Amino acid sequence: MSQSYEVDGRGLSARQLFLCGLALLVALAVLTVLLMMRSNGRFENYTRIVANMNNVGDGLPENSDVKYHGMIVGTVSGVEPGMNGAPNKVMINLEERHAGAIPKTVTARVIPSNVFAVSAVQLIDNGSGPAIRSGDQITQDNTLPTVVFQTTISKLRDVLFATGRGREDRTIGVLEAVQVATQNRRPKLLTSGAQLDRLLSELDGIIATDPNDTTVSALINVADGLKSTAPELVDALHQAIEPMKTFVEQKSALDSMISAGLNTLGTTQTALANHSDQMVRITGDLTPVLGSLAQQSNNFVPAFQKLNVVSSKFFDDVWIPEVDTPNMRINLALAPTYTYSRADCPTYGALKGNSCFTAPLIPVRPDLPEVLLPQNYQPPADLAPPSGTVLGPNGNLVAVGPPLINPNPNLADPNPPLPPGFTPAPPVPLTANPANVDPPAAPAPAAPAEQPPAEQPPAGSFPAEVAAPASFGGTVGPVGSAKERVQLSVMTGRPATPATQVLLGPLVRGMTVNVGNAEPAAVKPASATTATTGGPR
Repeated sequence: MSQSYEVDGRGLSARQLFLCGLALLVALAVLTVLLMMRSNGRFENYTRIVANMNNVGDGLPENSDVKYHGMIVGTVSGVEPGMNGAPNKVMINLEERHAGAIPKTVTARVIPSNVFAVSAVQLIDNGSGPAIRSGDQITQDNTLPTVVFQTTISKLRDVLFATGRGREDRTIGVLEAVQVATQNRRPKLLTSGAQLDRLLSELDGIIATDPNDTTVSALINVADGLKSTAPELVDALHQAIEPMKTFVEQKSALDSMISAGLNTLGTTQTALANHSDQMVRITGDLTPVLGSLAQQSNNFVPAFQKLNVVSSKFFDDVWIPEVDTPNMRINLALAPTYTYSRADCPTYGALKGNSCFTAPLIPVRPDLPEVLLPQNYQPPADLAPPSGTVLGPNGNLVAVGPPLINPNPNLADPNPPLPPGFTPAPPVPLTANPANVDPPAAPAPAAPAEQPPAEQPPAGSFPAEVAAPASFGGTVGPVGSAKERVQLSVMTGRPATPATQVLLGPLVRGMTVNVGNAEPAAVKPASATTATTGGPR
């Protein structure tokens, strides 16, 4: 196969290069898969067992250590959570060289492996037995030391969580608070303790008549007796305590709200202090606004009443509450765009509008300003062709050098030829084109002369060659042209409007039309010999 990048054909062909690249990609993909399998331990010899455990602590991340007699003998490959009260399944991979020394009777528990409380699995030796094998399942260790150990860990975690503080907590610690509260107060604390002990002793002697009962149990009995004898008093006490209970429960939220309020007030005070001049100026500028609102205050109530009516009608007639969607019928009428003339001016009896004297007699399309016409662009005097081109004999650019060389440009006209009867459009009048000449003034349309009634042709015979002297050719000018408007104006006896052109134009194009006081002699289709310009639509 020929090469697409070497002209002399040296080196490998394109097909050989493609096959070599494909082989390289396949080799890289296989190597990547093998490396990933190697990193995941697929090529290691493991003894895979399952530990059924109800308690996994804070969770066992993947690759957690598995220890036996203090030595790491494997890792955790995954944890499958138990459903509907079933134990969690902990998948363990034991190294093959250590699995032979681990008996099948071992049990498992979760322990912290270091001071950072990283979880690990510990295998507890429960006596001799056959060596553990792949597929074996072991249970959780439920001996007393394990239960006490896990309970201690849980309580310690709760204590640390209760005494711990977040990064945003600016309060002092518990021990520091106790130290500050008791600093230099040893005599007072000893006196208060002695007085409290004497008070409790006196209270115990008064309330607890039975030596076997404690003061707390005696107080509970008193409360039960009060509840049975005066339930209304206890209910009133409960109702009185409820607000204080709510206050204590929402104390943190109240503190946050008060802190946010103080911060907001501080920010507002700073903003007002920094913009006092602007506030004074704004207050002065609002004086006329408030005065206008006060003068129009009698209109506020009717306005809001009407808004209320509109809102009520909207929600009653338009809004569908079941689907939260509005549904309204709207009549939208699209009218054609046209330009008004003097005939469209408003009249009210003898009163006429200003446009009756200033509007144009016929619709006039607005023209672009002269400065926006392309013909009015004046190129600079020193304008030169682009680099590598020269001006050709026909006014076109011919490439003679880099970056493009095309000595034979295609000068064929890409536009289709005009149909018969159409002439090229003249240049836009009143422009800076030096080849432009002032167009001759269009003659005003002459009123049709009175013609005697034409002779009626024989019945059944309408020759196209016979035309009345006042007929208008075989068509009514080019479609939409000024000539067509003039002829339609003569035919209708009034200036032609866009409606006349749209409605009457398609009917008379390609027809022979006679105009006179008498009944038209003939209205017949133009034959093949009749010259037409626009043709019927």
